[in-house]
Amino acid sequence: MGLLSLTVLSPMVAAVCLLFIPSVSRAVVRLVSLCGAGVSLVGALLVTARYDLAVGGIQLREQWDVVPSLGISWKLGVDGWGV
Repeated sequence: MGLLSLTVLSPMVAAVCLLFIPSVSRAVVRLVSLCGAGVSLVGALLVTARYDLAVGGIQLREQWDVVPSLGISWKLGVDGWGV
């Protein structure tokens, strides 16, 4: 999995995990939430560090074919505004 996908999807994965954790387990809920947000934060910092301002344009491109027979794919990239 690429860096952009990890950055974007980690909060969603954490949210799905939270659906299966009882609300009485407050410490676990907080830990899972913190991990999802933390992974996203670290990913965003790494994307910022890896983006080359001198080159510009779309960088760190990712493409994953989700359903190739229907032409459905997951495409991500960062431009200067996205960083």
